[in-house]
Amino acid sequence: MSSNTAGVKVERNGNKVMLTATASSNETGSINFKRYSVEPISIAYAKPGSQTVAWLMDPDNTLVKLNVKVIKNGNVKIKKVDADTGKAISGVKFKLSYGGRNVEVVTNANGEADLKDIPHGTKVTIQEIQAANGYVLNKTSQTVTVEANQTITVTFKNKKQVGRLDLIKEDKETGNQPQGSARLEGAVYGLFETNGQKLKEVTLKKSGDKVTGSFENIQIMHDYYVQEIKAPEGYNLDSTKYPVNIAYAGQDKIVAVKTMTLKDQVIKGGVEFVKIGDKPLVKKVLDTITGKADNIKLQLEGVEFTITSKTTEKVVKMMTTNKNGKASIGKTLPYDSYVMEETKTPEGYLPIEQIEFTISEEEQKFFWVIGR
Repeated sequence: MSSNTAGVKVERNGNKVMLTATASSNETGSINFKRYSVEPISIAYAKPGSQTVAWLMDPDNTLVKLNVKVIKNGNVKIKKVDADTGKAISGVKFKLSYGGRNVEVVTNANGEADLKDIPHGTKVTIQEIQAANGYVLNKTSQTVTVEANQTITVTFKNKKQVGRLDLIKEDKETGNQPQGSARLEGAVYGLFETNGQKLKEVTLKKSGDKVTGSFENIQIMHDYYVQEIKAPEGYNLDSTKYPVNIAYAGQDKIVAVKTMTLKDQVIKGGVEFVKIGDKPLVKKVLDTITGKADNIKLQLEGVEFTITSKTTEKVVKMMTTNKNGKASIGKTLPYDSYVMEETKTPEGYLPIEQIEFTISEEEQKFFWVIGR
């Protein structure tokens, strides 16, 4: 070798020559090789005393010349895939930091982004800064060292954000306090696709001062509906289909949470009665005079009755009979067992014995004719 303007390392092994670029090599240059290790000698001889016809020799012993181009840069390729399916993810933004520089790239439709022509030996730190819509940001950065004439591929995986739907059960009138002996816990709800396919169901339970249940690990940005399958004790079934679509909660949230408060109407009923008076002495006198056993029963006004819940032992209603001896309450008594007693009796009459009754069906109504 007579010259090496490329600055590469040259090694000979038999009839093979190996060229190795180094950090100090030039991007272009040439290497010249001598054809012989010593000066060439004649390959034909002249006869002494005779005319020389030819003098054969190699006038240039450096005819072997190699032009060299040194590739000193390498590339980095980022590949972004779904952690569960391996599917490529587009639209993800990365920051690449190297040599005091910061470069941002975005993955294409193939989930790839490239950083090209970076000097050999450069350390590149890659950090995801913006996840694709619906995905959780991968906060783990990766650092690679660039190699000349090589493309280093770095794969980042992203998890899809999952949804959780929290259901809260309440009484339509009293919030988280059930009425009478009704119970808010025990309601069963189903999660359905819009085509009616049931995916999951949950039974709501008491937690602290609330009655709750959740549908977990469901898809976000997807249309569902929730419907009550079984009403809790003492409540009417709500057949309404409630639409649900859990919105993306941003790249920093692993779980997107949506809360729905669902209210049921408690079963209610009522009572109606007529209060009549029965005076045995008057009846006996009239029977003696007339010789007849007619029943003389007066409709009594101003008689007071009190209805008490057997569950709470609290008075829930007070009623007073009108001039026709009637008193009623419409659909106002919630699901419960009750005791009705006469708390104000007209002079000369005895109060009735307590009446116990239970409201267990919607619009159930009791009717009595009460006499004493």
